Amino acid sequence: MFTERFRLRAVLAVTLGAQLAVVGCSSNSSETTASPQPVSSETGQYSSIGALQTDFIAAGGKCESGVNVDFRHAKAGIDCGDGYTNLLLFENKAKAVEWAQAASALCNNMVECDGGTLVGTNWAIVTQAPELFREALGGTIIE
Repeated sequence: MFTERFRLRAVLAVTLGAQLAVVGCSSNSSETTASPQPVSSETGQYSSIGALQTDFIAAGGKCESGVNVDFRHAKAGIDCGDGYTNLLLFENKAKAVEWAQAASALCNNMVECDGGTLVGTNWAIVTQAPELFREALGGTIIE
C-alpha cells in the first residue's frame, strides 16, 4: 500500500509539473490527426503534431486518443491521456531542449521521476521509457 501511494504521489507530482508548464489545457479541434504529414527525411523536422503522434504510435507508443493541448513555448502538443506521456512540437531544437531541461529540473526537484524526455529536431516526447522510442524516432534523452 505504501508503494502504491508513493507511485500515485509521484505520478501526481509529474502531472502537476506538466500542468505548471501548460498555458491552457483546452482542446484544439482545428488540428486533427486525420492526414498527418510524415517526418521530413532531410531535416528530421515534423510539420504537424499529428505526424509526430503517428510516428510515436508506429514506434509502439500508446496515444491513439490523445487530446490536443497548449503547452507553454510549444507550437502544438498532445496529452496522450495516461497521466504522463505528452508529445510536443517546437519551432526548433533549442526551444525543445530548453523546455525539456526545465521540465526535468522541475520534476527532479519535486520527486524522483521515472522516464524522461526524448528530444528531436523540433519535437519532444515526455514518456516513462524514452529509450524504447529513440531507435525508431532518433533524438536525445534528457532525464
